[in-house]
Amino acid sequence: MQTDKYVIIITSILIFSYAIFIQFYHMFKNNDKIKYICRYLGGIESDPNIVISWIFIIIVIAYILLHNKKLPKTYIIVTFVIIMCLVLFANLDYMSRKTQSDPTLYSIPHYTFTVFTYLIFILCLYFLYNKYAVFIMFSLFLIFCGIHVAALQDKKKKQDYLKYSIALELIIIYGIIFLLLYSTILNF
Repeated sequence: MQTDKYVIIITSILIFSYAIFIQFYHMFKNNDKIKYICRYLGGIESDPNIVISWIFIIIVIAYILLHNKKLPKTYIIVTFVIIMCLVLFANLDYMSRKTQSDPTLYSIPHYTFTVFTYLIFILCLYFLYNKYAVFIMFSLFLIFCGIHVAALQDKKKKQDYLKYSIALELIIIYGIIFLLLYSTILNF
């Protein structure tokens, strides 16, 4: 049992580090700026290795979370299915944007599963932490949504809004991943 806990601790540290590495690797590889996580999840045409890496990260995190005594197993499985749907529709959305067909056909399920993913992650925190953690992350999520909507409305300042929106998204996602993995180490 003690050995299993050490394996979970080491795996948690490695997978979190790998997720951050993938983020920076893609930025430096393409001499690019930071992007939304969905751009990496949905980039099967442009960079399949990054998409496969993120799918691997998601699978490993789901496996680690299955060892958390405070999280219901069914909840983790449903979360995993929702995230895989997000990956599917993000890829379909970004591929359809390059064609002459209706570019919004897959955007609606893509955005819907994105919101579901955020909300289900925040609900995970409800099982693991006090109400303040949920309140803080939900507030950050609402600010993220507000900035994202503002970027869509104001074409002149769109790039400025997007920088803040992307930075906030990365803080939310990596913060939640860290908190989930940390809680699993504590509640193994």
